[in-house]
Amino acid sequence: MNESEREETIKEIVSILKSIHTYVKSDMDFASYVKGKVLEYFDITKKYFKEEDKEMILESISKYDKYLSDNKYSFIHNDLHFDNIIKNNNGLYLIDFNDACIMPFDYDLRILFMCKDTPWKWANIDMDPYQKKEDYQTICDYIKKYYKELSNVKYIDERMIIYRVLNDIELLTRYNNNELKENVVKYSKMLLENIELVIPKIEDYHYEEKIQSDPKTMNYNAGYDVSYFGYHYDTGCIDFPNSRWEEVYNKRLNPDRFFAYIKDKNINEFVGYVNYQYDSEEKRYTCGVLIEDKYRGKGYSKKALELLIEEARKNNIKELYDNFEESRVSALNLFTSLGFEIYEKTKWKKFGTYVDGVILRKVLK
Repeated sequence: MNESEREETIKEIVSILKSIHTYVKSDMDFASYVKGKVLEYFDITKKYFKEEDKEMILESISKYDKYLSDNKYSFIHNDLHFDNIIKNNNGLYLIDFNDACIMPFDYDLRILFMCKDTPWKWANIDMDPYQKKEDYQTICDYIKKYYKELSNVKYIDERMIIYRVLNDIELLTRYNNNELKENVVKYSKMLLENIELVIPKIEDYHYEEKIQSDPKTMNYNAGYDVSYFGYHYDTGCIDFPNSRWEEVYNKRLNPDRFFAYIKDKNINEFVGYVNYQYDSEEKRYTCGVLIEDKYRGKGYSKKALELLIEEARKNNIKELYDNFEESRVSALNLFTSLGFEIYEKTKWKKFGTYVDGVILRKVLK
């Protein structure tokens, strides 16, 4: 499938789901149900975890009441993956309703969301070798785009993390598998983080337009002899009018690029952005982080870069590079604290004068 065909397929799936997700009343206490299941499975598998990880997992479980409190119950398929979806010249169909039940409607989407990271887990043996992770990277975006009601579910991303923990810790009761253990730890930690990386929708680009027009945020970028669109030599600001948003959005769908806004979940605000992209001239992946001026000094950069590095690892990127003036001591300390090393020293012009610069590299293991 090409990208437009993938999007159309998700659109068709969502249309069918909406027709079966008829809301019903339920006395079910969903948060207690999920907590009880995870605690039951944790009691069986806790012998596999380090002491500090046990404490962290239990702390994350304590958050379930908050994240699972907003529920709209409906009839759901409950085993929704691509082996149970048939698409042919006559249309698209869902099959195998053997596990259908009443649950919050977003619970029906959990496996499709999990396919973004591990699509082969839900493919049959014959199709397993053909599953490519890059083919699934936009699946969650398309689901959210066409299932508008998901935007009304509080903490939808956190709920999907909880569903992943529930899935993997249940499997761990049957299979003592390192990947499952690592996933339970990783996703439980994610639930405790106050920041997350969010792939922006086009309508979110107003934030990028705002911070890139702020001289205090962009002053690090001033004084370079560059000629790209909208660059302001004196302030470092970059014009980002909405006439360019669709073009930029489409470019960022390239699997050799990753661009995400940094969101503080506690204040429900974007605080900056991170990115990496393949530089075809240098033949390497370059990365960067930008924090809005009013949010600097609060520790966002380090955590955001850690998440960016993890994203690069998931996409099998072997090395990341960045460069800036050697005099930017705080930036140098930040990157070296995360395992970047000075790869090369160089010079470039800033306001017409040569300044010392460094190129840093991190080898991803």
